[in-house]
This record gives sequence, C-alpha cells and structure tokens, in this order.
Amino acid sequence: MIELDRALGRELENSCLADIEESLFENISRYVKRLEKIGLVSEGLANELLVSEIEDVKKKINLLLDLRLEKISKSCSENLLSDEQNIFKQVSLLKKQYRKDLLEPILKGEYTYEREGYIKAKVISPIPSFMDRELRKYGPYKPGDVDHFPEDVHAILSKHGFIE
Repeated sequence: MIELDRALGRELENSCLADIEESLFENISRYVKRLEKIGLVSEGLANELLVSEIEDVKKKINLLLDLRLEKISKSCSENLLSDEQNIFKQVSLLKKQYRKDLLEPILKGEYTYEREGYIKAKVISPIPSFMDRELRKYGPYKPGDVDHFPEDVHAILSKHGFIE
C-alpha cells in the first residue's frame, strides 16, 4: 500500500512526528478488510499473495505506530525516582491503551474516525463516483459501504435515499 509506505518513510526520516493524513488509518483498515474478504474466496498462489500482503501491511502499521508512540513518549525508565516511576507506569498504561484503541481496530478493519463537518453514513443503494464542491472524489459505493460525507453531500444523498 503506497500510502502506508510513504507515511512510514516520512516517519523514519523525521525525528519529530511526521505529518500524516487523518484518513490514513481508516484507509489501511479498509484495505486490510478488503484483502481479507478477497482472501476468503481465493485459492493457491493468489491466496498466498494476499496473506503475504496482509502480513506486510500489519508489520508496517505496527512499525509506524511504534515509531510514533516512541516519539510521543520519549521516556527512559532507567534511574527514575519513585514519583517518576509512578508517572512512568501511567505512561506505560497509556502506551498499551494507544495500541489497543488504535492498532487493533485498524488490523481488524474496524477503524473509523470522526471529522468535524462530516457525517458518517452507510450506503444503502449503489452510488457512482462523484466530486463535491472542493473537487474531492467520492465513490463508487456499493450497499453496505460506510464513509464520512460533508454535511451538504450527506443531506443530498440522504434526501435521495442513497444512505442511512
């Protein structure tokens, strides 16, 4: 996945947190879910390639999150005073929570994020590709797909019965 490779490359190049798109984790989550669905019906070499791709994506997202978490926390647990040890324990718990709340949903294909000015909706009728006023491309969508739509686009799609 090119988007993940680029984000990982930027993270490796920067000593501070690299700028990544808000949608990256959701895109990775969808990609993994899509590969897993295809993998359920594929056989032989095609299935092996899909499994390999899924493992590669999982390895890269793990590395990306580890790098970001390390940069976020930059804590050293050696020679801590007792009060610092208590704080470090809390930081360690937050690290575990970070991985649980972010990494696990991404790898399960269940990660979504909320964006201000956007409304999350489920597609109930097929929608071809279209562009909004800012020339952002959406779709194509099939029934069951879920996405975040700008409020004005959501209103139009909802009015015409394409989403719920």
